[in-house]
Amino acid sequence: MKNGFTLVELLAVMAILLSLILITTISVSTVLSNSKQKLTTTQINLIIDSANIWLVDNMNLFEDYIEGDCTYINATDLVNRGYLDPDTTTFDDNIDLDDIKITIRYESNSFKVTQYDEQNDTLCENVYE
Repeated sequence: MKNGFTLVELLAVMAILLSLILITTISVSTVLSNSKQKLTTTQINLIIDSANIWLVDNMNLFEDYIEGDCTYINATDLVNRGYLDPDTTTFDDNIDLDDIKITIRYESNSFKVTQYDEQNDTLCENVYE
């Protein structure tokens, strides 16, 4: 009787190990992807909150607004005016802060602050242009 393993046994063990590595890699990848998505959502909400604070401080810019009027402010403007800490809005996807726009729309006698929508907010102009 010989000591050791047969080639078939070694291949079976390797196949099992590779399967476990594959399953683990996919699970870790999914967790990382979900975490990045949640972080991005949290950062966008932080920018919207900063825009709300900016709006309250700058209501004089909107005295003549009527129903349906809108404007937008980008995240860079919020950073430059001290309403947003640039260190809290570092995106992994190389997103430029100028590309993150927050819409301010006057509806139903109040202002709504939301993330810029490329389809519905094309008529809005930057508040500082």
